[in-house]
Amino acid sequence: MTATLHNLADSRPAEHKPVPTHPALMALMSHVPVQAFVGPRGTLVNMFTAGEGMPVLAVHGSGMQGSAWRGLQEHLGEGFRFHCPDLYGYGRSESLPMPQRMTVEDNAGLVSALLRRFDRPAHLVGHAFGAAVLLRAALETPGKVASMTLYEPLALHLLKPELGGHAPAQRQVESMAADIRAACLRGHSHLGAEVFYDFCNGPGAFQALPQARRAHLASQAPRLCLDIAMAFQSHQSLTSYAGLKIPVLLLSGARSPGAIRLVAERLAGSLPMVRHAILPDLSHFAPMSEPDAVARVIRPFLQACQRMVALRDCA
Repeated sequence: MTATLHNLADSRPAEHKPVPTHPALMALMSHVPVQAFVGPRGTLVNMFTAGEGMPVLAVHGSGMQGSAWRGLQEHLGEGFRFHCPDLYGYGRSESLPMPQRMTVEDNAGLVSALLRRFDRPAHLVGHAFGAAVLLRAALETPGKVASMTLYEPLALHLLKPELGGHAPAQRQVESMAADIRAACLRGHSHLGAEVFYDFCNGPGAFQALPQARRAHLASQAPRLCLDIAMAFQSHQSLTSYAGLKIPVLLLSGARSPGAIRLVAERLAGSLPMVRHAILPDLSHFAPMSEPDAVARVIRPFLQACQRMVALRDCA
């Protein structure tokens, strides 16, 4: 069910509207409560943890790390225990050997391993590339998932015409990724980061960020290309998602690029227990830049899903 409909085939980025810089974004540069463990591939994985209550496993998107969820966790209020890993090669987590060969499935394996550590099903929250990883992990370990909240999952393979997608939208995202790669090869990582951020948020968005935030995104520019390549390489069909009997809250920002919103629209037509909401005036990085607005939508969904879990446990 889609709460608000837009022309999702329109891939033009929205006119830039300044993206708020929430103080939580700067947690990327600060010391936060963390724990480290050895992941399923033998690499050291770092995880930000906060709060007490129902288990929430939150997975960040490209250019981020686990501590980026701090703002959303704080705005959700009491009753939630957040577990937020740094994906391979992000934050303080080690990279896999030969990272250029890494796949969405590799990252999903990390999430599945974490889910198996919990003594009860967890609520999954994901943004962008992290949301795409969660979709794959839910297919691997559906019995360990109480619900999924997915903000603009970058399941970019669903744009491929051979999977029923939209060729112009696919070409636009691939062109953006090529521009990032070309900038990085010329040693202009700041330009590569600007291409990505402005694609997601509108022209001028990158330059409106604080200098420290721009520097951090620039340092991640080469990895952005890898994440986009991984997202396109998946071969998961829409019919496989139709078997996920898990409550899903699928969120899109009304100011996000049409190509990204098109992916969510395709998923909304396949997931069997989904509510799809398009949030007015929000863009791709809203879970981090405007966590209060996103938390207001997520909180009642998580609470309702937790009541369902409690009823099932009592049955």
